[in-house]
Amino acid sequence: MELFEINPHIRYCEKITKPHGARLVRSCDCRIFYPLSGLCTVTVEDRAYQLGENDLLYIPSGETYRLDWDATAPIEILILNFDFDQSHRHLQKPLQTKAPQDFCEADRIPVPK
Repeated sequence: MELFEINPHIRYCEKITKPHGARLVRSCDCRIFYPLSGLCTVTVEDRAYQLGENDLLYIPSGETYRLDWDATAPIEILILNFDFDQSHRHLQKPLQTKAPQDFCEADRIPVPK
């Protein structure tokens, strides 16, 4: 995919302010994590990323990840679910994450190359 071909479809955006339980998940679409305030750790596969205010982390579709933070500290994180193009625009509802053992490659929206 060439840069000029990128025409993202943002399927869902959520601001998280409360812990939802750290668990390993895989997503069918791409994700962006963007902390507005506070600190968190996002572990993608076996690599941990420490994110603070105004950091940004992109996770391709199909990757296993976990979001963690100190439940006693205030935090606001924007999470965007998206595709790089409009080819799956008909899927309007948020695509739910799945436990790694329940994930099927056929559910994954491919990332253009």
